[in-house]
Amino acid sequence: MLNDHQRILIIDDEEENRFYFSSILSGAGYECLMAENGTEGHEMYEKERPAVILLDINMPGISGMVALRKIRATGQSYGLDPKVVMLTARAEKEFVTEALGNGAAGYLLKTVTPEKLVETVKTQLA
Repeated sequence: MLNDHQRILIIDDEEENRFYFSSILSGAGYECLMAENGTEGHEMYEKERPAVILLDINMPGISGMVALRKIRATGQSYGLDPKVVMLTARAEKEFVTEALGNGAAGYLLKTVTPEKLVETVKTQLA
């Protein structure tokens, strides 16, 4: 069994995306957890405390930006620094600026290559 430092939480409302990113990361040796919305993702973060979170921005219910703030606040209340990477189709500069301003550790477009996805997760774990 992998330790908590190898667990990745993927939060995306599109099942196809969750399974695609999970298959890439599982193939690289990571344990992947999945949530289909921001509320479920925040609850899973509280319970599981994965090392890295990949978070979509556009989701029903609470947006990825709101989920980012909630996850960061929860982690910080436990003395942790959650590594949240926004993984989204939104390339507009204002979304990037807002995400990074709210504590995101990185920002990837969903067109990311498998190699870049794995490299980004490794960087966040280092």
